[in-house]
Amino acid sequence: MIGTTSLRESIDPALTRPGRLKVSIKFQLPNRDDRTKIFDIYTKLMLQHHLVEQNIDIERIICDTHGLTGAHIEQLVRIAINNALRRGVMARETLDVDETSAEQIRINNSDFTNALRKARSMVHGFCKEKEHD
Repeated sequence: MIGTTSLRESIDPALTRPGRLKVSIKFQLPNRDDRTKIFDIYTKLMLQHHLVEQNIDIERIICDTHGLTGAHIEQLVRIAINNALRRGVMARETLDVDETSAEQIRINNSDFTNALRKARSMVHGFCKEKEHD
């Protein structure tokens, strides 16, 4: 059996008694370069299809993800996309969104800023310190 957690200290001691989970491997949180690569994976198609505003500050966003796992970064991107879609739909007079109007929606800095705020609130023990790597 393999178990995973991002909160190692919260593992029930009953699981680590002799004869149960024998090996514990600790993985470090991604550093800045790792987070950049993870962010690139989840934003590649958005950038290729010009769904992100040109003035977006990707470097600041990556800096602000210090303390997040790859899964958290994926969720951050999904939340930013949802923020942009919600903003695009709410700006219309009708809730009907056709392909043409959907293509006009662009993800901006505030979509990521709001997504980051939400991601931080979802992450237990998020490290707010700026990283120096």
